[in-house]
Amino acid sequence: AKRRTLIFGFWDRVEEALNDKGMSKCELARRIGYDRKTIYRHESIPNSLAIAKICVQLNVSADWLLGITTQKRPLNKSVR
Repeated sequence: AKRRTLIFGFWDRVEEALNDKGMSKCELARRIGYDRKTIYRHESIPNSLAIAKICVQLNVSADWLLGITTQKRPLNKSVR
């Protein structure tokens, strides 16, 4: 079931990318400097810096993560 979020499907896409990477939410939280509890609060959307960090850690575009596009693409290498 899809979660209700401010940006529909954001956390569902994060979870999909986590599964692709074999990474846990706790590991992602640690890598982006979030508290473990914060990453589990699905009602909120992280700020732009946190979204950028999530994109880098999961190697996905912000367009896909935010639901702007349905095409899952890796980050542009010049961004990293």
